[in-house]
Amino acid sequence: MNFSIMPSIKGGTVIAPKSKSEAHRFLIMAALADKMVCTESFAFCEDVEATASCIREIGSKIDYKNGLIKIFPNISGNPVDINCKNSASTFRFIMPVIAALGINAKVSADIDLRRRLNYTLYKILCEHGFLISSPNFPLYCGKKMHGGEYLIDSSMPSQDVTGLLIALPLLPENSTITVTEKAISKPYYISLTIDMLKKFGIEIENHGTTFYIRGNQEYISPGNLSIGGDWSLSAAWLCAGALSEKGITVQGLDVTSVQDDKKILEYIKQFGAEITYVDEYVSIRGKERKSFNVDVSLTPDLFPVLAVLASVAKGSSLFYNIKNLRINETNRLNTTVQMLIRLGASVKITGDSLEITGKPFLDGGAVTSSGDHRIAMAAAIAAQVCNNKVLLNGADAVKKSYPYFYRDYRKLGGEVYVHI
Repeated sequence: MNFSIMPSIKGGTVIAPKSKSEAHRFLIMAALADKMVCTESFAFCEDVEATASCIREIGSKIDYKNGLIKIFPNISGNPVDINCKNSASTFRFIMPVIAALGINAKVSADIDLRRRLNYTLYKILCEHGFLISSPNFPLYCGKKMHGGEYLIDSSMPSQDVTGLLIALPLLPENSTITVTEKAISKPYYISLTIDMLKKFGIEIENHGTTFYIRGNQEYISPGNLSIGGDWSLSAAWLCAGALSEKGITVQGLDVTSVQDDKKILEYIKQFGAEITYVDEYVSIRGKERKSFNVDVSLTPDLFPVLAVLASVAKGSSLFYNIKNLRINETNRLNTTVQMLIRLGASVKITGDSLEITGKPFLDGGAVTSSGDHRIAMAAAIAAQVCNNKVLLNGADAVKKSYPYFYRDYRKLGGEVYVHI
């Protein structure tokens, strides 16, 4: 789908979308609980819907009523046919759970996820007794895995560790997960998993790089559980606020959150914007536009929209430790650079760093999201500082994480038109 996006955002207030990371974990843990679990209603993005579809297939029921989402857990034990779509989190969380439950399953995925390697997860599950036909989709699985010692090296993403932490308490044996130094690229996500497991009555003992998991644990329903606002997805509005004289307020963000992408506030402060927050209201208003430096390895999901800020900053901004962006979904380094260059930005890559020299305004023009939800959102925010409209090809990529992004964009005065 192609959208024409005008240089039009004025300002206002939007509600932060719910944390996608928390939603995935909530759904799977609720499906394993002893009785119903509920949370306040929110719109499922494509990735979260993939997880919801998986737990329905396993036997759970999801009810949407009176502003609540209720999960009625049930494990049917029947053979299942599940499709993880393009959600890596869904796949890496649900596979260990299927293995721990000993469910016979066919596991499919859409093309983008099929392109991503999953050999490490395949290997470690097979080493512990689970039978998988091959590391390539579709996977045909069966037999129950067993507990024991799990060694995690740098080739395994933190999502795999989360999947194991959710699954291993279900086994009769005790287990340990030992990670090599720097093996977990995003320790926040492991902390998030352990914190939510505690809310479901699951105990994980952590000493340094080793996790001790007692077997025969039961998931106990916490009753009601809140899902927090998503700093990563809200970054688009916070950066838009930094480019707006009127300013933008995002409601529903916890400034005490341990989410890594809360670091967006530090970068916006370096950029020179004015930041205020009261309770869960975070307000950003544009002021100066100063250059800044970013270690991309710490918050890779923020890269596209921060690159937009840098493209209109005074002076040159440096983004370093960028190499992992090349293997991030759609090669996010190249797709972001291509998008910025087509809009008229000055970008230079040297080794493991990228330099963006700012200018007062970008030109505008035709760009593509390359199927990447974060590129689509960044391009929409870039339209705010363009002399001409932005024609965005693949604008509907936002459905992966933020299905009502353009609705909220219009709330802030943005003009978005379907281009025919």
